[in-house]
Amino acid sequence: MFHFLQHSTSVNVRVVTQLQHLLYCINLYKMSSDIYAQPDLSKKVRYDRKQQEDSSDWDECEVKIYNEAYESVEYTTKDQSPEQVPQTEPCPEVQKRCCRCEKWCLLVLCTVLLAVLIILSSSYMAVNISNLQKKVQEQKLLSEGKLCPDLWVRFRTSCYYKSIEKKTWTDSRRFCQDKEADLLVINSKEEQEFVSKMNPNKESWIGLYVEWSLQKSEWKWEWLDGSPLTETFWDETFPKDPKNYYDFPVLSTEGKWKVQNYSTNKNWICEK
Repeated sequence: MFHFLQHSTSVNVRVVTQLQHLLYCINLYKMSSDIYAQPDLSKKVRYDRKQQEDSSDWDECEVKIYNEAYESVEYTTKDQSPEQVPQTEPCPEVQKRCCRCEKWCLLVLCTVLLAVLIILSSSYMAVNISNLQKKVQEQKLLSEGKLCPDLWVRFRTSCYYKSIEKKTWTDSRRFCQDKEADLLVINSKEEQEFVSKMNPNKESWIGLYVEWSLQKSEWKWEWLDGSPLTETFWDETFPKDPKNYYDFPVLSTEGKWKVQNYSTNKNWICEK
């Protein structure tokens, strides 16, 4: 009886052990299915090997379960139609395509930005070169006397400056001479019309003055540069002939010549 109980107890222990081994294999099979379906590296599995009496049985069970899981997945996929295949996460191929697409988009964007940068740089350099050439040309013309300085206006071959200050005739001429010029000398009707437009609502000194003529023993009008007085634009209300040495002509607001005392403060027009 004792031997029977002892034998039955050992059988029960072996049965329990086998059942535990079977349950362990089932759990391992489920875990293998989860691993193939969706790997999660954050999970940790602990194995209690003390429950295994034979490590070779455990290894055999593990290999067998993995093989069965692989065969089960393979057969299921072959038997199912495309419509029955369960939807899973995007395959690595789709991810590769997306990655390639992103790389191409980035490459195109960088190319476009580089092209825009090159175009802007070229335009900026072209503008700078153009401005530099313009300045060089201006300096050349200025050195040759063909370009008017700032605040001066060009008409034909001469440059003109209209003052905003007021001075006597003598001081006005001194100012012009300091600018390497002289008071205005009018030689044509076109020039008279041009300077009249420069002189709205103001009277300005010009380069006409009184000189004593030894030959004729009288006062006469003279231009500062010695040129002859071929055309005159006198105001009819004023005398055309000089009467004394201190009466000098001014360009009136109407574009006519009038006589004023040379010590009077007026605007002036320089020419060079």
